[in-house]
Amino acid sequence: MTSEVSNILPENGKAPKTFKSTVGIALSCLGAAVGTGNIWRYPRIVANNTGDDGALAFLLVWLLFLFTWSIPLLLVEYGTGRYTRTAAIVSFRKMIGPKSMWCGAFIGFVSFAIASYYAVICGWCAYYFIYYIANPLPENLEASKELFRFFSEDTLFPVLLQAIVIAFGGVCVFAGVRSIEPAMMIMVPVLLVIMLSSFIYALTLPSASVGISHLFTMDWEVFASPNTWIDALTQNAWDTGAAQGILLVYATYLGREHGVVRYGTVIPSINNLLSLLMAITLFATVFSTQIARDPTMTVQTILTSFTFNGPANTGLTFIWIPLLYSTLSIGRGITVIFFFCLFLAGFSSQVSLIEASCHQLVDMKMPRKFAVPSICILMFLLGLGSSLNVHFLVNQDFVWGSAIVLSGSMILYLVLGFGVSKFRRDIINNFGDGSDWYLPRIWEWIMWGLIPIQVVGLLIWWIVTRVRDTENVWYKFEEQSLMSALVQWVISIMLLVLLNFLYLRYADKILPRMYIVTGSSMFTVSGSVGDAQNDCHLELETLDIGENSTSQRNGLPGSSKQEN
Repeated sequence: MTSEVSNILPENGKAPKTFKSTVGIALSCLGAAVGTGNIWRYPRIVANNTGDDGALAFLLVWLLFLFTWSIPLLLVEYGTGRYTRTAAIVSFRKMIGPKSMWCGAFIGFVSFAIASYYAVICGWCAYYFIYYIANPLPENLEASKELFRFFSEDTLFPVLLQAIVIAFGGVCVFAGVRSIEPAMMIMVPVLLVIMLSSFIYALTLPSASVGISHLFTMDWEVFASPNTWIDALTQNAWDTGAAQGILLVYATYLGREHGVVRYGTVIPSINNLLSLLMAITLFATVFSTQIARDPTMTVQTILTSFTFNGPANTGLTFIWIPLLYSTLSIGRGITVIFFFCLFLAGFSSQVSLIEASCHQLVDMKMPRKFAVPSICILMFLLGLGSSLNVHFLVNQDFVWGSAIVLSGSMILYLVLGFGVSKFRRDIINNFGDGSDWYLPRIWEWIMWGLIPIQVVGLLIWWIVTRVRDTENVWYKFEEQSLMSALVQWVISIMLLVLLNFLYLRYADKILPRMYIVTGSSMFTVSGSVGDAQNDCHLELETLDIGENSTSQRNGLPGSSKQEN
């Protein structure tokens, strides 16, 4: 098969670092996606969006967005990362021009902001793991709630543990893929075994069927709430890592032989299956525990208990999991293992988030030995408010979790600017060695039609509904108010646009030449796709991104050989 594809090689001309094995790729990408979002965030989001009669409506909307939002955008991230070998900022510059660098920066900042408070949650997991090694499980719901409240609100342990998590995460990403892959090869299998074991045990609990039945029962009124759709979309993106730029960075370590369509489809599907298993585990646990305490308790009373687990239900997992195992003779040991699992899940994702931010700076010519500590220090400072005040954490989770919708619109803009058909043809289908799954044309229809409708429609619906809400005044700066989100989004975007302008205008006047991102190398490769060693004609086009940028051709004389 003869084809013509485009390739952008690293500017230093060196062969890029790649994963050593297919298993390493799968586990690393799965580790980036599977985290406390599956075990901690997803069950509480389901609980927050369940109706009086059941939660099936939310589950269906959440599943819909897997195929109409997360997977299509993840294919863009995987394809872009493998193609450009750079993170979001420089990928936007290479593919649609230097004035769009702020879009990539916004994607990076959203994941950076999430990582800042995510480290706090990882610290919670570490605390519970250590605490239950030395202390008995709570005897009742009130004792479990008090433990969570005291630790999260009245001590400084969250600050200390947040710092430790970020520091160790920085150590793991210091050497890039060479240190990330072996860490994930250990953490992710252990995590999966413990998650599945907890799920199986929860199914054996008395009255577990009541909670599971409610989880899969339809309440049609849930469809009418815009929060259902916004929460389902953002949670699905959170679950899979879509529109956060994390897997775009991991894809920079992929070669032509690695199937981005396979990874971009199978990994998020497995990830969402794990989230669903954790929701079943928590619903089975809560219903079984409550009915055991009071057999006359109604479903509505049990549902009410879901909403009193710390601010915005943040303590759901931390309060109920110890109760799940409290009746077993070996319950404390199992609880310790579970929270160790939860910590591994969170830490594996934290490593990915730190790497995504560091990679941005490395692309901007900052040495990794400076990029890693810089990111870790800034991440700690931004997350300090969340470790000191759980209500601030709730605000950050609301603001930047919802901002994933905006990040998705940035990725959509990248594809539209580059050309949807061209992206599918040159970046996905024709760029590999021929072993990947074929990306069908329906993906183009989703990018042209469904995703723009989702972005515009859901944001407008969400804003209008919050403005009309008479109980929660939209213009007050509260934990989950519309004004709080809009102000933080607008300020962030304005600053990034300004920095983009200043960089393009003054970087070459202020910074040494070695620290300036000067241009992209566009290679046109003609040859047999799938042949590992072909004679290829290389034509180099260098794009100047200075103030008066023009396209100029600095041809490479003759031809050379390159691995396909």
